[in-house]
Amino acid sequence: MQHSPTDTLTVEAGTAEQALEEITTRLGPNAEIIDARKVQKGGIAGFFARELVQITARPRKAHDGPAPFERVLEAALARESAEGDDAPTESPDRQAPVPAQPAPAAIPQTPQRAAADWRLSGGANWSVTALARCDLPSPIVEAVMDLDPRDDLGWIAAIAGAVAPWCRPLPTGSSILVGPSADKVGRSLGMEVVAPTEAAPYGGDFAAPVTASNRDWLDTVRGERWLHLVVDDRASMELLSDEVLAVSWVGGRGVAGALRLASSLGLVLGYGMGTGRSATAYRATPVDVALAIRELVGRR
Repeated sequence: MQHSPTDTLTVEAGTAEQALEEITTRLGPNAEIIDARKVQKGGIAGFFARELVQITARPRKAHDGPAPFERVLEAALARESAEGDDAPTESPDRQAPVPAQPAPAAIPQTPQRAAADWRLSGGANWSVTALARCDLPSPIVEAVMDLDPRDDLGWIAAIAGAVAPWCRPLPTGSSILVGPSADKVGRSLGMEVVAPTEAAPYGGDFAAPVTASNRDWLDTVRGERWLHLVVDDRASMELLSDEVLAVSWVGGRGVAGALRLASSLGLVLGYGMGTGRSATAYRATPVDVALAIRELVGRR
């Protein structure tokens, strides 16, 4: 960690949760984020570098009033930790509510992706009205009802706590990524992508950019695989069925749709992905989902 000459604190840690917790420990629950980003440290000649989360914050003035950041963040982290310890395995038929352990790779046959490539700067346009305008589910809105809109850390932590129950590990067994943008997420994850006019692999995971008109093909090739829906700004709700156990998203409007489905149907949040040319899919953790919502509400 580093101190700057302007009474700010810069912390580097392996995860956003660890960095935010250290900021709160050192600066208290009123800390204000100035900047946050991912950085590469160490390595030789550009190889073997370690990716770290770097957050710079400063103390908030006393007259700005306290924010319940520390309490909410601790609750969110405790909930995530509890879900990973001695939890029952979730099967594709949705009999068990929570999978056994946090899996190092959410989809068994594909490589794990790092968290979202995000950077914070400036003040977010936090308000209950802004969240409602984005059509986010009520548990998220209710979690921030009493927060000061200037308390950036508090809003991130409260939203992270609200979405944590949906960020559990993905179900076991093979799956098919489906939806108009499933091919984008699938390619980013290194999965095989199959067009709905082609022969599908007999077993294992794959991605297929299907729409409702391809439902018969999907039913034919699905076999024992469960479905993982990818939503974007286009309607893909027609693909919902009892076999859909997880939902991922592409783009800002996609995250709102994914959160509504997770809240209303109890689906697991899978992956998030931006729309830029260099965008990559990232595993949906509570803090990364909160940061995606921060981008959705925009800046003051």
